[in-house]
Amino acid sequence: VCYCHDLARAVLYAIGMGAALEASDRDDIDELTSALNKMRTLSIKFARVTALKKACHDSQAQGGIKRELETIRAAITRWNGVYLGLLRNIQLKHHIEYALSSTEKIGVLEHDDNGDAVSMVERNTSDIAPSALEWRLAAESSVLLGKAYEATQLLQGLRTPADQTYVVIFNLWTYCKNAPTKQFQIPCPPAPGSTDVRYVTKHWSELHPSVRKSVELLQTQLFNRFISNGPCVPMMIMMKLNPLMKWPPQWLTEKQVAVAEMHFERRYRAAKRALGLDDPSSPSSSSSSSPRACTPVQSPGSLLSYGMRQFDSPVDEEAVDPETAFWTNSHELSASVKCGYMNEIKAGKVQRRKFDMMVFYANGETIKKFPVRSYMFKGVAAAICHEGTSETTFSEAGRHFAKTRTDVNSQTLCQGLMCKSGEKRRPTAA
Repeated sequence: VCYCHDLARAVLYAIGMGAALEASDRDDIDELTSALNKMRTLSIKFARVTALKKACHDSQAQGGIKRELETIRAAITRWNGVYLGLLRNIQLKHHIEYALSSTEKIGVLEHDDNGDAVSMVERNTSDIAPSALEWRLAAESSVLLGKAYEATQLLQGLRTPADQTYVVIFNLWTYCKNAPTKQFQIPCPPAPGSTDVRYVTKHWSELHPSVRKSVELLQTQLFNRFISNGPCVPMMIMMKLNPLMKWPPQWLTEKQVAVAEMHFERRYRAAKRALGLDDPSSPSSSSSSSPRACTPVQSPGSLLSYGMRQFDSPVDEEAVDPETAFWTNSHELSASVKCGYMNEIKAGKVQRRKFDMMVFYANGETIKKFPVRSYMFKGVAAAICHEGTSETTFSEAGRHFAKTRTDVNSQTLCQGLMCKSGEKRRPTAA
């Protein structure tokens, strides 16, 4: 399963927007869910209603803001868009309240009961104005949504290598688990004449009960979806292939380590056979072709016990395999790791030298010294465990369509995506 997708499901459940949310949990976070929906509705109205948008711009101009900001309209299925939208609303709170107070009624397009005919009706702006409690809940929700958003940004695309992907989720789970002992920076509206969001410090006990419950729900969801299962097999193998990662990591259970060792041994032997480096007369070769290596496993429980039986005794392959001998020799490995460092450049300046497994395994000396591990890396690294980049493009594209605007040619859509990509993302070609 794509980690970005599964994380999105966990967050949607925690904020009350998931389809599988239980009734008992929904009652506990109903106020938070209502506030987030109110923020999203507010963003949409200010994006669609000209009178509100103009009043918001006028208020910013009167306050001396040179570059007016607008609300961010979030896709209904994208919680990260809801988070960005509520942050912008907090940033524009004073101007939003001014626009709502200066505009009594707005025209709203509504569908009939069948969803066919569309008519313009007048609504009071007080219907979409958030209450003081809803503003507070929106601000405090950043305790949950902010960290989850940072994790999603790290997971999407190729920003985080596969061996570190599980670590990102594990750190988020640890953050939620230790939340009752922490203090949090809560965003609040900027000072007059500024667009810089200010922050106030709150302790866990000062947060609204529905926000605290939401964090607890996210912790439970992350445990059930990720932590209890551990990393997937490709991630575990990537961890073992990383020369800088101490094996086994402390945050893996004994059974998870056993399963990782079992899969690594199988793939290692398969890679040796594929490269023609396996000696048919060696004990490891005969054991790799024995029925023991392909015994079917019926359940996760039997898989774990099977892995534990496999590795009750140390593998004697290390004594005869020169590549493994090099890998376990700290001096030899340290000398080889140097070729995996590359300069990290930001804003045209070299920030630091950073280790990159892609660079390490693409080096000729590495391939010569560790041919089997290099072969394994090519196979495992080709499987990306997240689809965040493509989903980001779909989210951006979704903002160009509505019930009243469904006919958009491809050129207009691509140009819109380029404009929406902004400074934080690369231009996206659809």
